[in-house]
Amino acid sequence: MRPRSLASGSLLGLLLAIWLLASGCEQAPAEPAANPRPERPSKAKTQPSATGKIGKPSAISWRKPAAWRISSNPSTMRDATYRVKSVGDLGDAEMSVMRVGGGVLANINRWRDQFVARPKAKINKRQVNGLEVTIVQINGAFRGSGLPSDPVGVRAAFTMLTAIVDTSPARYFFKLTGPAATVAAAREDFDALIDTFAPKK
Repeated sequence: MRPRSLASGSLLGLLLAIWLLASGCEQAPAEPAANPRPERPSKAKTQPSATGKIGKPSAISWRKPAAWRISSNPSTMRDATYRVKSVGDLGDAEMSVMRVGGGVLANINRWRDQFVARPKAKINKRQVNGLEVTIVQINGAFRGSGLPSDPVGVRAAFTMLTAIVDTSPARYFFKLTGPAATVAAAREDFDALIDTFAPKK
């Protein structure tokens, strides 16, 4: 009796396997997946970069002095920001690089308004590698630019030293501001920076 029972079980198992295989073959094939929508460009790729100059490559090149430290840009309007080490405990100076419109004289008058009693500006011009550079220096008690990032309060014995590079359609402004002694100590590096200005080809 035992051998017959084993044979019956084996036959039943074989028939069940054949039935399952046949049932699977009768299933309709899966429908192909719908064509995916074309991927849209990521908005992140079109957002302004740290310099705020997407699609506007730099028209000039320059090399920062080795002693100056690269700092983060507090505004998308800036192309670069550098920190200049303090003389003693007077405080660091800051070099901002911006590319904006506006006439040279209009900007100089606006900077003078940021000082107490609107001191006169010392203005010189240079030709550097075919570029016209206007150098502006203003000394006095600085009351600030009015920007939220600018410290509040008048700062005595302050200097603003700016190199304006004439390019089209906007000019480059390399503006060094800080305690007069710190800016004076950085004047050699500032002049060396100007010597590196060159138009990009």
